[in-house]
Amino acid sequence: RMPSRALPYPRLVELQSFWRQFWSPEYLCGVCFFPLQLLRFNFYLATNGEQLEQLGDDGLMRSAFPFFPPAGVVFVPLFGLLLDRLGLFNVLVIDSIAILLFAVVVLVPSLGLQWLAFLLIASVRPLHISIMFTFC
Repeated sequence: RMPSRALPYPRLVELQSFWRQFWSPEYLCGVCFFPLQLLRFNFYLATNGEQLEQLGDDGLMRSAFPFFPPAGVVFVPLFGLLLDRLGLFNVLVIDSIAILLFAVVVLVPSLGLQWLAFLLIASVRPLHISIMFTFC
């Protein structure tokens, strides 16, 4: 018989009462920042074409961008590994740093730097969503 690879202990969140989970820093951080950041991501997705046009895109980047957000699915196994190894709160810190990096990259008016923004939106947005739904 193969040995079980399941963890010998449940996650700490599962051991806590509902109200203790509700007032935990992880949940409060998620409730405060999740909707705001998701709104920012969706705004970027909706206005990306106009932003690229203002930066002087000849159409190449606007035609390539639609392939990036769905490609974020390749990062999901990495997110699971990070959550298992580092814990929810530490991954929230990583998520916040990645969101800040995305915001800085998007604000720089450089057409070439927008390729990095494409990669960041493809990775950070699913990470952000994964974190919130991991806790819930």
